[in-house]
Amino acid sequence: MKELSLEYFKKFYEERIKGWMMGDLHKIKDKGANIITSLGCLAFTEAIGLYLPELDNKGIEEQSPNIGQKRFYRCLFRLESREHLMEYDEKIRKITKGSSKENGIYQLRNRVAHKYLLLVTPQLILVRVYDGLQDKPSLPFPISLKEKGGKIEEVIINNAKYIEELQKLVDDVYDKIFIEKDDTFIKAMRSGHSKLFEDD
Repeated sequence: MKELSLEYFKKFYEERIKGWMMGDLHKIKDKGANIITSLGCLAFTEAIGLYLPELDNKGIEEQSPNIGQKRFYRCLFRLESREHLMEYDEKIRKITKGSSKENGIYQLRNRVAHKYLLLVTPQLILVRVYDGLQDKPSLPFPISLKEKGGKIEEVIINNAKYIEELQKLVDDVYDKIFIEKDDTFIKAMRSGHSKLFEDD
């Protein structure tokens, strides 16, 4: 099969990732603190991760039992709030260890997408969706934890901040691939695109 041109991938990235995925998130961002926006953020985090290279710190990928989880973290841990997200992911992993194959923040993606449950197991920690626009933007990260006495009381998804950081990453990756022509990112884009036809 003939190798697809970089121009083909540029068109695909502009139409599907920058246009369709991020365009949809921006359209619903102003509709308030709703779970559909959070579902889009979490699902697109995994989808965008399909086109990204492995993380420099491969520890999280080695802990991830399936390819979807690896893809999710390849994107999530490239967001501007990566240090906080890594810290929160580790805290969630500690309380969910052994309870499910999906631990850490990734379980939010699966629970929202497949079970429509805003919970972190096994402690049944509530997940709250936070607008970040109408609410006062006091939560500076896409995902935050409300803790008391060393225990997690609540997981909060800040839709507006999540979309903001996801958009910046999508723009930065576009520059890496199509302006700087970074070989590592180009290879990841090609590999991810070919996997679209292998999966499911």
